[in-house]
Amino acid sequence: MQLRQTKKSRSSDKIWLTFDDGSFMPFKIDDFVIHKIKIGTEVDYNFLCQLSLKFLLNNYALRQIAISPKINQILIPKLKNQARYYQKKYSFPDINSSQIIDETINYLENNNWLNQDNYAKFLIKKHSKKSRRYLEQLFNFYHLDKTLLINNDKNNLKNLLLKKINKLSKPLDFKTKNKLIQSLVQKGFAYFDIKSTIDEVANIR
Repeated sequence: MQLRQTKKSRSSDKIWLTFDDGSFMPFKIDDFVIHKIKIGTEVDYNFLCQLSLKFLLNNYALRQIAISPKINQILIPKLKNQARYYQKKYSFPDINSSQIIDETINYLENNNWLNQDNYAKFLIKKHSKKSRRYLEQLFNFYHLDKTLLINNDKNNLKNLLLKKINKLSKPLDFKTKNKLIQSLVQKGFAYFDIKSTIDEVANIR
């Protein structure tokens, strides 16, 4: 395969490579210099495809982390899907994407960009209105440090109940109160906390 030309990209770290069969790919400009690639010469097309995919996946991973904190369990499935997307989009040959994904993960871990405590704090903020039990289940699933959890169940319950009870007739009848209790138990709140908070909110509304 012969490299026919290169084109500049809007990104300062990227160029486009075009080959004599009409195919093209995005490429890291640093790799172009490091590997001393020259226009008009025969090139190892498969090797260039591997470098291109690695460049694309690294950039994708960094964009994902910029959006919100990530850990391995979240990012690896995304990288696998994205690798398939890039391979199809640029008609790459059969590439061992698993190895490239492992290298990408190692690169991120070495730079402390996959931080479990940061992800734990992100989950706490994202699900701030959820019950502690709900968050504990998430933390168990992702093997996160549960000492970071703060029990805000009483405050969350009070806010939820104020919204619900203000729309209901006063006083609350037995059937309505039971429905409220059941719906909140399903959200992971403790029965005792629910009952005491219902009585408290019902008295102050």
